[in-house]
Amino acid sequence: MGVDEADRLMRYRKRIETALPPDRRRHLPEGEPVSQSEGRPATPCIDRNGQCVYFTVEEGNPACILESIQTDEPGTLRPISCRLFPIRLREANGLIFLDYEIWEECAEAWNEESTSLVEFLEMPLRERFGDDWYRRLEFLVRRLKAI
Repeated sequence: MGVDEADRLMRYRKRIETALPPDRRRHLPEGEPVSQSEGRPATPCIDRNGQCVYFTVEEGNPACILESIQTDEPGTLRPISCRLFPIRLREANGLIFLDYEIWEECAEAWNEESTSLVEFLEMPLRERFGDDWYRRLEFLVRRLKAI
C-alpha cells in the first residue's frame, strides 16, 4: 500500500471503524486502519499472515468492507495492492515484478476458466500502470496465446 493510500485510510478511520464488526475491529493495531509490514503501510491482518481484517463475505461472495464505505472523494478506499490481488507487486533493482500469489480462500473471486487474469484485473492494472502499458500487456498475451 502506498503512503497516499494509507493517509486516505487514516482520514476515514472513524467510518472504517464503524463499518467493521467488533470481532474484526479488535484486530486494528492501536485502533488504526493501517498497520506496518516490513517498514511499509499495509492492511491489518487477523493473524500475522492471515486474513485481512477488511475481508468479508456478502451473499456468498468474497468482498472488502472498504469498498462499501462512502467517502467525499472519488474512488474506493480499497488500496490498489488489494485490487490487484492475486497479483502482488515486488520491487527489486529498480524494477517492478508482478508475482502471482495463490490463496485458496480467494480462489472463488476469479474464475480463470471464463476470464483471463489480465482481463479480470484490467481496471486496477490500468490505474497502476497506465493505458499504454496495459495495451502492451494485452498484445503480449495475444502473442503468447498464438504460440
